[in-house]
Amino acid sequence: MTIPTTHAGASTQAADLAPSVFENAGEMAGRCRAFDWAATPLGPVDNWSLSLRTAVGIVLASRNPMFLWWGPDLVQIYNDAYRPSLGQGDRHPAALGARGREFWTDVWEAIGPQIDQVMTTGEATWHEDQYLPIQRNGRLEDVWWTYSYGPVRDDDGRINGTLVICQETTHRILAEHDRERLLAESENAREEAETARVDAEAANRAKGEFLAVMSHELRTPLNAIGGYAELMAMELHGPVTEQQHADLARIQQSQKHLLGLINQVLNYTRVETGILHYELTDVPVSEALAAAEALVMPQVRAKGLTYLLAGCAPALRVRADREKLQQILLNLLANAIKFTDAGEIRIACVAGPGTAAISVADTGRGIAADKLTRVFEPFVQVDQRLTRPHEGVGLGLAISRDLARGMRGDLAVESIVGVGSTFTLTLPAA
Repeated sequence: MTIPTTHAGASTQAADLAPSVFENAGEMAGRCRAFDWAATPLGPVDNWSLSLRTAVGIVLASRNPMFLWWGPDLVQIYNDAYRPSLGQGDRHPAALGARGREFWTDVWEAIGPQIDQVMTTGEATWHEDQYLPIQRNGRLEDVWWTYSYGPVRDDDGRINGTLVICQETTHRILAEHDRERLLAESENAREEAETARVDAEAANRAKGEFLAVMSHELRTPLNAIGGYAELMAMELHGPVTEQQHADLARIQQSQKHLLGLINQVLNYTRVETGILHYELTDVPVSEALAAAEALVMPQVRAKGLTYLLAGCAPALRVRADREKLQQILLNLLANAIKFTDAGEIRIACVAGPGTAAISVADTGRGIAADKLTRVFEPFVQVDQRLTRPHEGVGLGLAISRDLARGMRGDLAVESIVGVGSTFTLTLPAA
């Protein structure tokens, strides 16, 4: 009588527990309550073992994604946290109560041996960021998981289930594949930029070398033209008429002009190829301006312009290469005279903390705002008309700024159309 009483008590206890198995709130608990378990190998809930009830209760109550396979047919039960991993479509809720081997046909070759290991040996498994592409959302998707398979024992102590505790890591893995893709693209872009820079420097050097060679080649015949024209003008080979003197003067003028343009190209190539040598000394600004003034005053007087020098203290000195400073000042003054038809050229000096600024201002035609950023580019001229009255190759300002920067200074411009322009040379103070 004792044994039957014990069985009757256990049966009564199981019946009392039946309603409590699915009492958890949430979608999957509700689906489990409404599910016809009698149609599955598990049978009616009232007949479930206490171990199965307990395992199901743990799964449904957990907020971590969990999945349970139970019995030889590996009947499936999963919780709300696992449900998003099945995606949208027919995989959910079809997975509930289904047989594992029949449901996971897309990944069974990978997970089947893992489940067999747990069910036959009781040895748990661990898989980190495991790639397991599955059918969901109507297509085969790349999916990564971190999960463990652990044994669940029945009331009699036999292993009768596999508990899955998992976390889908697809978003993190894809993000890492992207942060990696972007890094690779960034590295490729950097390498391409470096290659482009090296190629550009090589092309620039080749251009400079070509221009330098051409400049030297052109200077020889031009010097010969100038020399022979001078000899003819001196009447060393016989008398020359007044008209012939005028023609020879035009030849010499054109020869000097063309030679000046070629010299500009040659100077530019020297700056660009970095073969210039700077001998920095303490140069009195007043002396440099006086030397430049002596060279440009004939052009100033010829155009009837006013030349003003203001604010340059005799003691003001800059750290510069005297010859290259002279070249910059001559370029700035020549430009100011060239583009000023009436008015004045004003030179001023300002001493600052560790620097000195020399400005050359004119009352010429000025430069349009959209052209200001380009005036220091080589071979660029503001007036590009074929009939422009001022000839040149557009290298004076490019050379001047490069020379200024070579002496650890700079050259800047401000201008208003119809009012004039101001070029400011800044150099380290001595």
